[in-house]
Amino acid sequence: MLVYDFGVLEINALKYEDEMQFLEKVRIAQNFNNTVLLDQYAKEKMVRYLQRKNKVSNFYTTFH
Repeated sequence: MLVYDFGVLEINALKYEDEMQFLEKVRIAQNFNNTVLLDQYAKEKMVRYLQRKNKVSNFYTTFH
């Protein structure tokens, strides 16, 4: 099953681990009601997902 996951599906384990660590930091900040950290993480999230939005929009404009 792992061979299928990493070979066929081409899962990026380092990227997945980074995302999970980021989500854990956000959950800890939520548990302690730390609004300063939550604001910082919200800005960081926008930067993280900015690259993904550009790829999707380029793909969309290519075929439509």
